[in-house]
Amino acid sequence: MAISGLENGFRKSRPHDIAAVRKAFEEAGIVFTVEGTPSLARSEGDSGLATDNRQWRRRQRK
Repeated sequence: MAISGLENGFRKSRPHDIAAVRKAFEEAGIVFTVEGTPSLARSEGDSGLATDNRQWRRRQRK
């Protein structure tokens, strides 16, 4: 299974596929909020706001 196949709708997403993807993301440090939006776990004092990839990459280098 490739993520791009699920994202592009080439494959029908099955519950066990979605669960496997979510588990992999969570093991990599992605946190899913109550609203369902994913975010990276962050240190205290970091607002986590990033408007583009450049800002996100800068935050990761700290």
